[in-house]
Amino acid sequence: MHKPLFVFISFNFLWNANFSRFQKIITFLSIIGITISIFSIIIISSMMNGFENYFETNVLSFIPHAVITNKIKYVNKSQFPKKILKHMDIKKISDFITKEAIVQSNQGVFSAKIFGIDSSNYNNIESYNIKHVFSKISSGKNNSIIDEMLAKKLKIKIGDKIKLIILSNEKNCFLGNIFNQKSFTVTEIFSISNPINAYQIFINKNDCMKFFHYAQNYISGWRLWLKNPISTDVNNKTHFKHHLFISDWKSKKSELFNSMKIEKHVMIILFFLVVIVAIFNI
Repeated sequence: MHKPLFVFISFNFLWNANFSRFQKIITFLSIIGITISIFSIIIISSMMNGFENYFETNVLSFIPHAVITNKIKYVNKSQFPKKILKHMDIKKISDFITKEAIVQSNQGVFSAKIFGIDSSNYNNIESYNIKHVFSKISSGKNNSIIDEMLAKKLKIKIGDKIKLIILSNEKNCFLGNIFNQKSFTVTEIFSISNPINAYQIFINKNDCMKFFHYAQNYISGWRLWLKNPISTDVNNKTHFKHHLFISDWKSKKSELFNSMKIEKHVMIILFFLVVIVAIFNI
């Protein structure tokens, strides 16, 4: 008798010399089906896990994992909800100033997103690998840095001027909200490896506050980077004082990530179905 005992029993029931030719064919095909299924699930699981790691390192490094702001994106710095520090595993926090804008050049018009930055926001843009970024957008010079995709759309190069047009917070009693517009010189064009953050424009935070007509100590909100952004579940319905609320990356950037997770679960279910059929055949 072979040892251990379960190996002897398994081989005895798996392959019996008294089986008919048909039974042997069914057993052989079942063994092949289980083998292929196991190889497939290992390969698919490896691909999915690799995609999750790529998503976390190459996509989530460019976008904030959570954002705290209000409906009009105009918040006083003193209103930061400190109680969130006790409930979330936060790696870093940074305030931000941003607004959607229309960008106009001599060659065309396109939409983009403006970000005001200074040395306190360096952690936000270090992954963009822009050299001497703050010297290229010094305060008061109305300089700008734009991404390569936007530059191609507008057909501009370094040294060209662009006109930024935004909807102002100020209102006219007859026309309602009015538009602000200002010309900026392009001092740098950067390139990023993924299109998640395409069509961005960086300008100096002081110039940005003047252009947006922001009062002193007012910002658009706070960006949060978490230690475990995929596993951490942020409740998007959470509200704080001063009409502040929090939203995470999953509410806007999770379509592809969720579809991959669903595909992974479906493949696991199919694998188990194949194994069950093969076992019953044997």
